[in-house]
Amino acid sequence: MSARELRVRDGEGTHENLVARLGVGACWPHRGVGGGVALAQEVEAKWLVGKWAGTTTDGAGRYEVTFKADGGVEGDSQSRFGLTYYRQGQWMVSGDTISVEYATEPPPRVPSTKVTWTLKRSGDDLEGEGIRQSDMGRFSMKLKRVK
Repeated sequence: MSARELRVRDGEGTHENLVARLGVGACWPHRGVGGGVALAQEVEAKWLVGKWAGTTTDGAGRYEVTFKADGGVEGDSQSRFGLTYYRQGQWMVSGDTISVEYATEPPPRVPSTKVTWTLKRSGDDLEGEGIRQSDMGRFSMKLKRVK
């Protein structure tokens, strides 16, 4: 149903009414209906935007990532073997859970893989779990904001 049809049907043309019916992303044409990071998420998750760093809880890896206001995430990590992996992907907040999905851009002769993180805010830190799709390897991690 188009925005015009909703306005005619309900006899209302208010911005709030349309956003409530179509979803917040609908009022941002460059994102498309239902696409990208919703405005409500952007407002609620401003605290997340910025640079974060940390390690896996077993100390096997170091992470440095930047959560961007547009829902993008990028950064790098270094394995316990000294290999550096660049990463680029997207983040999303749902309730108190931060979901991150990215693909690694590994060093030569190492296969790329998709990785997902599920993080929760713990005071000023982020804690959670990551899963590598290549081997379904799971790891726990903790990130702190970089000042």
